[in-house]
Amino acid sequence: MWWLLRNAVRHCKRRGCLFPFSISFFQNCASRSDPTIISSVMKRRLQRNVSYIAKYPENVIMMWVGSVPRIARKKISCIGGMEEQSLHICFVYCVPHSKTLVEINLVRPLNELFLQTCDKIKEKISKFIHKQSSEVVCDESDTSEFVFSAPGRPNLVIALVARTTHPAVQLLSTNEQVYKDENVLDMCINNDAYRLLRNPPRCTKLVIKLKPLVGCPLMASFSLSENLRKVEPSFHWYVGEPDACLISPVLNNIPGGKSKYTMDGWIYRSTGKYFCPSVEDIGKRICVLLDMGADTIVYCADTDGEVSEVGEALIFEERQATFCQEHANSGNTRVISYNVLANLYLDLKLRQEDLHFPYCAKEYQNYDYRYPILLREIPGMILVFDENQQDSYQADIIFLQEVDERLWLRFLPDVMSSNGYDCYFKKKGMKVNEGLVICFRRKQFRCLESHNMWLPDLLNTGTYPENADIIGLLKNSDELNAMFVSKPAVIQVLVLDSSSLFAKENGILLLANTHLYFDPRFEIIKILQALLCARWIVRVATDYANRNPKAKLHVLFAGDFNSTPDGAVYRLLSTGNISVKSDCLAYSQYPKIYGDINFTIQPSFPSFNLNLTNLGDETQFTNYTRHYRYNGQIAGFEGCLDYIWGSANVKVQKVIPVPPKEIAKKYVALPSKISPSDHLPLVCDIRLH
Repeated sequence: MWWLLRNAVRHCKRRGCLFPFSISFFQNCASRSDPTIISSVMKRRLQRNVSYIAKYPENVIMMWVGSVPRIARKKISCIGGMEEQSLHICFVYCVPHSKTLVEINLVRPLNELFLQTCDKIKEKISKFIHKQSSEVVCDESDTSEFVFSAPGRPNLVIALVARTTHPAVQLLSTNEQVYKDENVLDMCINNDAYRLLRNPPRCTKLVIKLKPLVGCPLMASFSLSENLRKVEPSFHWYVGEPDACLISPVLNNIPGGKSKYTMDGWIYRSTGKYFCPSVEDIGKRICVLLDMGADTIVYCADTDGEVSEVGEALIFEERQATFCQEHANSGNTRVISYNVLANLYLDLKLRQEDLHFPYCAKEYQNYDYRYPILLREIPGMILVFDENQQDSYQADIIFLQEVDERLWLRFLPDVMSSNGYDCYFKKKGMKVNEGLVICFRRKQFRCLESHNMWLPDLLNTGTYPENADIIGLLKNSDELNAMFVSKPAVIQVLVLDSSSLFAKENGILLLANTHLYFDPRFEIIKILQALLCARWIVRVATDYANRNPKAKLHVLFAGDFNSTPDGAVYRLLSTGNISVKSDCLAYSQYPKIYGDINFTIQPSFPSFNLNLTNLGDETQFTNYTRHYRYNGQIAGFEGCLDYIWGSANVKVQKVIPVPPKEIAKKYVALPSKISPSDHLPLVCDIRLH
């Protein structure tokens, strides 16, 4: 009997479909030979192969035009070649005199006669009824398919119901003509009428990839079809025992705004974009149900593993509890800058000793573990466990670097929005799938303008004459120029209305965010990148001040500058000028560029004077990766690389201390089991004057 169960799973996986056979079907088959064959363990193993199910609306046939799934291309290539766009038909057929539901999924050419498509529908229904009503014959020479006896198949009659035109005419029409003909309202299969629903909202993907951790947001990854009807899906969260299996949800009228669906073996917990497991959920699995409303498919997916807890305090918990219990004092603003470590740069296919962070186990570097912790740390969530509030940074403005496009597209915006933040993302250049994010509390600020630039785009003398000296410098070295224009660094700039902080109009806050090149061997690259960033800020501020002369303009410039406090970038931003000769003389691979060349941030025609001050504490470390490699060599870094700069009318009120170095070194360095990034967030309270 084991081979029968195994082949059932293989049969479904080959067809790329949901599991179509019920456990009762296999029990009936087994009972004819040995009723003790199907044990509870076998049932769980069979059912646990299902991690995704869908419940279809009854008496509705959904039709849409879309691309052909890869799995279907070869199967129907014999029909004169498959077109790029085909007709998809999806519905559930209720077998007469039975509660059995048959899931019908078809992909047919648009130019095929609808009569031929109806024949395919009949064939699918007949095959299923034939299998359900037949005796099982075990053909031991064929271990990959089921072989059944062949009683007579039922007679099925399919007809279209329309406002006008004889149904026979429509059956002789092509699939495309039937799909576009709004007069065709229903399709009858024998005496059962099915309403035709064209281009309904659909979920093309639903999966839970993140690890369910106690106190951390758990979210599903999903994709919706492009549709004229805008849909806001609802997510309902359930918990179940480890051996609970996914079954089709049952519609119930549950009062109080709860989910209207129940599932045997699962307990409803909450509704929302994300769910935070609690201690009582440890050892249980989580299921999410996605509901898009009436006349849509309801989808369910569950986690691969059970809820667990980290088992010790995360690196940020004591810091938040000690220094961030309250919001910044009245009139102050709390600001964070945080490099969250992009998954893009972690090649976890390498051997452990060859990883960039060899001291950190792969399971703690993978995004499925780090993302839930970041989603708990960043937004300042107010969660209730045993009537205790969870601590947070209580930040008003957040600058993030190295934000994976996956983190941005699937997770971060929904969590931040539900906690009162508006968020803006700027992807890096050169098709790099990570970038910058600025978040701010929507109650305090309103975004007026956005000015983002890939830094090499600023190397245009005609458009940006203030950068003529940089362009001239790069022309002296083809190698340096090629290196500079190949870097993906960008600057993200938002102009916010901050009038609420002043209790009067014209308060403007310009936020700038960047992430400079990392390699310490090429300080000249970072100098030029920082210079272009600062000049872009001056240009945007000058332009806004000219258009709004009454504006009270303040600047915050934050990010990962990959430069220590004694480095050239720090000196440039803190003093406003720098000499290339004095700071880059050691790098003799570019001898032609060194001379009496001085750079200054301010152009000769500014109406806005940018005098920046470091608002943080440069004596604190924001990056700790110091470790010994397997060959005994010291590698990594320890020190300050992240800064928050402010214009002269921005004053720092308080700097939140970073965690003690002993905590950072608990697992050698960062990242670790208790730290999702190799950086620590820089946090300070400021006042705008």
